[in-house]
Amino acid sequence: MELLWKNLSELQRLMPTKRFSLSTAIRCSLQTINGIEELHSIGYISRDLKPSNFIVRKPSENNNLIYLIDFGIARKYIDHNGALKPRRLVGAWRGTARYCSLANHFKQDQCRRDDVECWFYMTIEFINGKLPWSEISKYERDEIAKKKQSLRKSEREAILGECPDGWSDILDIIDSCGFEAAPEYDTVSSFHKCLFERTTAMRLCLLSNLRVSHSAFIQRYFCTHRLKQIKGGDLKLSPQLDVDPSLIRNIGIIAHIDAGKTTVTERLLYLAGATSTMGDVDSGNTVTDYMDLERERGITIQSAAISLFWRQHRINLIDTPGHVDFTLEVERCARVLDGAVTVLDGSAGVQAQTITVWRQANKFNLPSVFFVNKMDKRGASFEKTIDSIKRRLSMHNVVPVSMPTFDDGGRFIGSIDLINRKYIDVEEGDDAEWTAITQSSHRFDELMAGREEMLSQLADADEHFAECLLSDSKQHDASAFDAEVANAMRRATLARNIVPVACGTALRCAGSVKPILDMVTSYLPAPYERNHMVSAVFGEDLSAIVFKIGHDKRRGQLSFVRVYTGEIKNGSSIYNANRGTMESRINTFIAHSDILQPVDVITAGNIGVLTGLQSTVTGDTLLTSESAAKSAGVRRHRIMKSQKDRKLDTHNAHAHDLFSPQVPDEYDMSEVGKSVLLAGIDAPDPVYFCSAEPPSAGALHSFERALNELTIEDPSLRVTTDGEFGQTIIEGMGELHIEVVKDRLKRDYGLNVFMGPLQVAYREVITTAAVYTATVEDVLGDRKHGCTITIEVAPSKNTKFKTVLVKLDEDSTLPYIRAEWLKAINEGCASALHNGPLLGYPVDGVAVTLRNLVASGGKLSPAIICACAGKCLTGALKKADAHLLEPILRVEVTLVDAAAKTGVNAILREISKRRGTIVNVEGDGERAEMVRVCARMPLAELTGIASTIRIISSGLGDLHMQLEGYDRVSEQAQAFIKSRMTSDRR
Repeated sequence: MELLWKNLSELQRLMPTKRFSLSTAIRCSLQTINGIEELHSIGYISRDLKPSNFIVRKPSENNNLIYLIDFGIARKYIDHNGALKPRRLVGAWRGTARYCSLANHFKQDQCRRDDVECWFYMTIEFINGKLPWSEISKYERDEIAKKKQSLRKSEREAILGECPDGWSDILDIIDSCGFEAAPEYDTVSSFHKCLFERTTAMRLCLLSNLRVSHSAFIQRYFCTHRLKQIKGGDLKLSPQLDVDPSLIRNIGIIAHIDAGKTTVTERLLYLAGATSTMGDVDSGNTVTDYMDLERERGITIQSAAISLFWRQHRINLIDTPGHVDFTLEVERCARVLDGAVTVLDGSAGVQAQTITVWRQANKFNLPSVFFVNKMDKRGASFEKTIDSIKRRLSMHNVVPVSMPTFDDGGRFIGSIDLINRKYIDVEEGDDAEWTAITQSSHRFDELMAGREEMLSQLADADEHFAECLLSDSKQHDASAFDAEVANAMRRATLARNIVPVACGTALRCAGSVKPILDMVTSYLPAPYERNHMVSAVFGEDLSAIVFKIGHDKRRGQLSFVRVYTGEIKNGSSIYNANRGTMESRINTFIAHSDILQPVDVITAGNIGVLTGLQSTVTGDTLLTSESAAKSAGVRRHRIMKSQKDRKLDTHNAHAHDLFSPQVPDEYDMSEVGKSVLLAGIDAPDPVYFCSAEPPSAGALHSFERALNELTIEDPSLRVTTDGEFGQTIIEGMGELHIEVVKDRLKRDYGLNVFMGPLQVAYREVITTAAVYTATVEDVLGDRKHGCTITIEVAPSKNTKFKTVLVKLDEDSTLPYIRAEWLKAINEGCASALHNGPLLGYPVDGVAVTLRNLVASGGKLSPAIICACAGKCLTGALKKADAHLLEPILRVEVTLVDAAAKTGVNAILREISKRRGTIVNVEGDGERAEMVRVCARMPLAELTGIASTIRIISSGLGDLHMQLEGYDRVSEQAQAFIKSRMTSDRR
């Protein structure tokens, strides 16, 4: 207690005006409501909240934490099973009359709502200095109660006094909260955070210290998502969120690790007014990297969604990871985006992970714009970076929309906007502004030369603009010509004929990233420009896909969705087409990084978050109802069969990629759900695995629940149980992936899990065909039931097993295979393929054909069929010749400066020593003497390679590894692996 100082009541009396400033009052209010929520989370209500029961830490501790004390009349509101205790009769009044709730005055049983009401009165006093009933003696409880009740009913403004706009909404939340319901803590906290940000921004603006223009401040103020009162006391999102669909942009920021992607994102948020200060990766205060682990490591692990406004456009932005271990996180976000911003390091150009994320963008035909970052870095070259885009990404029409400028010593000092004819001096830092370039400016000649090159390249990509350029119209109407330039740039970008490129330095000069916002709003597509086929199939009905799952301790499962058509209303029910189930009582939110803002509806074209979905997983399609699914299925079948609408999408027919590809020639009403499923994401195969054990036997249940939640969140993470030893096996995409899982188990779930050493995840394949017959019998009741199955296996080019091919022999007595039987056979085969015949690794590249099925004993149980299918397939695999495959990684080593001269030969020798194959060696001698070595290497040989590269290059080497495929292991190596595994198991 010696660390504690004064209580809030004492501090308020020390103020010259006997009240706190607005910003201080908001801070105190936010901390106290968070403390109340924490108290409620452990099952207690205070029943006597007042300013004197909140103590502040000593100022010398440099910590403004507020502590709640005095729990003399606190009560536990849940029983030992965690259930709410029923309302009870109360015979006595208790608490402090000035702050207590009306229910307390009237001797009613108190609940969580009453604590929040007490807190509300405290906050009113913080802001106004007193309460409307402060003049009444604290002993005249009945008079205070009458005054409260009267003002609550008819004169709310008298209670609120000088409180900011929207404070009445909190009172509505309190009034609408039932006895058993939990108050909307998050809504209240979000309101406080938004209010504090606006208050702080206003104060800074008055002091002329705010680093944004007045218009940007006004935009920040009005784009903050305030809660407004509507009829019935409900909460509604401010109209600023109701943006015309043509003004919506869904974009992702993609890049190689350490290209400055998160820093760029922070500057975009700041320029657009979404934040009042710029986050910094090194300081660990970024908005999008909100996980503790992300801030500690300085990398992005999970994608984060956030919205911002720029020139009346709503930009739904997703910041994605750059590390190869989290490639799936990038792909599932790219699945729901309409465009991409690719960030490059100006000193390195296109790097290994840049190629990967670019392929993912290509997979979904995403139009993209580029930003060359870190132009102030030693060795940066705009021309070399553009050349690497052309060479390594096979994008030959690269159109710079801005160009760098340098001083006499070759140092980057600014950037010229070729579209808007403006210049920014990065030497001025974050205070720099874009200024117009006039004919008298010394930058005018550079501008005109750059524009001439830009217009020439644009004319090569767009015939209509080429005709315009050759005409003399630009001599007469400059504004009309500029509009034609913008239109041509947009047409060519949407058609993916060009990629516009801007440059700057996000860390040194925030204003230099402004061209990204202009390119996003001007050149990247609106939702309706990409999804014509979906609109034709669903019309005004709901169609949405779940692309990501998260978990919240209080709300449970969080389902991130992209809505293509229709809308999702708060409290509504929706149909999961993948599961064939209705999900009811849905809560709707908009994500702002780790903050969820409640909304009434998520409209078409937007990205939102749902809670309340019980059986939904990543990749599921959400529709209005089963009948709507049937109608959409009929429309899609008709459209696809007519052929004429196959190219409804003007941009590479992207809409067809949104659906699962298979459409039968004859429409089957029983398959209606499958015909309108939006295509999901295939998780890549893990390359590492390790055993995991809970810290104690008592923690086993928590351990299993935690792993289940993590695998639902991350489809690239797999958890299995070793059938022989009963160990839990965790499979992941790399060392960092496994480390993150272990860290999350400790931080989020409090489990200090023991993990065994990492091992390589080999694969097994067969090289010959085989046929096998197996029988399983069981006694159910008084009858003996049996099943005999014949299965043929053969090598296949398709790596992943999807379903059994049914080709019954001529002597088979079954006319067809029932659907439930086929499902059981598929489940049995999938289970058997997880443990191969050689060393128990998963089996890939096998075609499974059902040749015969004989049932005996009457009704056949699916469990017996499943067991028989698994036994039969295992026997067939043992008959066929099997071989091991090992994961092969594409390794890229980049050497700069002195290491490029002295370290190349040593790197080549190290690669050869580790069974690697050199693919190529690229030298960029003019730029920082950089050399890039590419090779293919077995994963099993890469242990400790990072430290070896670091030693050889004296810290001047960069290593990147990515799974490229699987190669067959030699007989000698296979025998060695088998003997090693046998000895390990002993």
